Amino acid sequence: MADIDPASGDLARPATERWRVPVADPPAYASYRIRRGSEMVATSVVSASAPSVSVLSPTAGQTFSAGSVEVSWTGSDVDGDDLVYHVHYSVDGGATYSTVGAGVTATSLVLDRDQLAGSNEAQFLVVASDGTRSSTAVSPVFTVAENPPAVIVHSPDSGRVYGGEGVVVLDATGIDTEDGVLAGHRSGVDKQPRRPDSRQWHRADSHR
Repeated sequence: MADIDPASGDLARPATERWRVPVADPPAYASYRIRRGSEMVATSVVSASAPSVSVLSPTAGQTFSAGSVEVSWTGSDVDGDDLVYHVHYSVDGGATYSTVGAGVTATSLVLDRDQLAGSNEAQFLVVASDGTRSSTAVSPVFTVAENPPAVIVHSPDSGRVYGGEGVVVLDATGIDTEDGVLAGHRSGVDKQPRRPDSRQWHRADSHR
């Protein structure tokens, strides 16, 4: 993959475009070149060997119930290429994954546990790339405790002052890391007037 300016003007222009070129494994070519007419714009050399990667943690059967979750690994490349890692998380024993870290240059990643969906079949997949070739490694199965649902209040705004009689609208969304947005519990409305001479509030109506 090479960053080039595909326009026919000055190559020094700051605007760039990212090109992604599929590479067979093993590679069918030693390098990829991008030309504009007879001019060479960019060259990408294909590595002779794919990198290697191995997951160190979490370990098999490890349980995370609070704090953070650290995934760590080792990576190497016999060609001496710099490696970039992409980290993915699975809650179903590796059947599906979601990306939790992209373009990581370190060999570890610390994640807030409450941002990960709970699972008894959790796994990490780490992809190591040298720019043209890649390798993967999967962690053993571990456990992440389920999270309680959370509520995000959209209205009223913090610090807002209401005077006289009127309607105060409560708009909130319930979310859960395991189930996503909680259907049927999105908002409620207090339809009772707030009298200036009373501090009493009435029960709000709710709708699903």
